[in-house]
Amino acid sequence: MQPLRLAPTLALSTALLFACDPEQDFADDASADELELGSDDSEPMLGDMPSELVELELEAASNEQTTEEESWCSVWGPSEVLANNQKIGTAEIGIAAAIGTYDFDLIQNYLPHFSSFNIKRTYSPYAVVASSSANLGWYPFPGRTGDTFNLTLQAPANAAPGAVYSGRIKLNGGGQCTDYWFNLRIADCRTVGWWSTNPWPTPWFDNANCYVAALPPGQTSFVHNNSWYVQETAGNQCAVGVFDGANCYIGSAPGGRTAFIWNNALYYTP
Repeated sequence: MQPLRLAPTLALSTALLFACDPEQDFADDASADELELGSDDSEPMLGDMPSELVELELEAASNEQTTEEESWCSVWGPSEVLANNQKIGTAEIGIAAAIGTYDFDLIQNYLPHFSSFNIKRTYSPYAVVASSSANLGWYPFPGRTGDTFNLTLQAPANAAPGAVYSGRIKLNGGGQCTDYWFNLRIADCRTVGWWSTNPWPTPWFDNANCYVAALPPGQTSFVHNNSWYVQETAGNQCAVGVFDGANCYIGSAPGGRTAFIWNNALYYTP
């Protein structure tokens, strides 16, 4: 009787089965994975890039952000400028914008118009960057958020008391900018609203407010209901004004103005 023999294919399979090393197979599988990744046409991860490519990628992202930041800019300042006795008004304005090159235009949509204007840096080199002078024309300047400028406006010599001149500053460059609207107002100090006795005083503009009159020394004065008063003395006597049953009424500020007392004198806002 001949001994039993396994088929050759079965014997080979059994040999391979018992010769298998699980740790070696894991390493082989990892190598195969690396080969498969290496042959893939997809873009590599940022960590696998050479350092030069990483720098290029980061620079591109930074440039895109700068472009987005440069898409806005604005001008700020007071909404109203009060002219002095020479019909000149001044104010500080500033810009909020990405670093770039800009220029100012002053646009007057409504009559009457200013007779002249200029915009000048508040810091070195203190250069005029916009003016009504035809010699300047388009005057670009480097600017960024935080830059400030002095705005000077000249009303016509015949500007009437109480007249208002409107305009807007337009900032050009670096994207879509918002305009700055403002008014130049001529003070009106021609009269008081009411006075208790004759003659009425004639107020005058002191380049800040409307001066009405000085009070006699030693008076206890106050403002009530937008009117000037002093306290009466013994026997309801009034050093100035008339007794109204409680105190000595002097006068009232015009409508829309604010009465106040400063340095023993009567004033109202222009």
